[in-house]
Amino acid sequence: VEIFLHPDKRLANYLETVVSCNGSSYQARAAQTAMRHFDIEPLKKTVVITAVKANGSGYCIEGKIPFSALPGYFLGNLPKAGESMNFMLICCRLSRKGEYSRTTPYPFLYDGHNIYGYIQGTLGKQN
Repeated sequence: VEIFLHPDKRLANYLETVVSCNGSSYQARAAQTAMRHFDIEPLKKTVVITAVKANGSGYCIEGKIPFSALPGYFLGNLPKAGESMNFMLICCRLSRKGEYSRTTPYPFLYDGHNIYGYIQGTLGKQN
């Protein structure tokens, strides 16, 4: 599963997290330059906490991502109800025959690094 979080449309920076079925994960901060190239910086310290469980039909993958790991919140800015958050979730599969496929919950442009095709959500109040 690939998770892309782009919290602020004013910034071309986002967080990418990849979690495999065995529970290993990879995280990187990415920035899109003016030339539309990506500068990707793998994170040395794991900021996303993940858990993976196999079930009868596949896997359940959970993740916990602190706001302090996201662009726009690095300096301790707190999230506020009503703010928007752009994100994309991608489920990647490799069949036993070596066939690669991916699915998304929203029409997908071409790649998770395309920050202009993300889902937009709105932060709610915590009860």
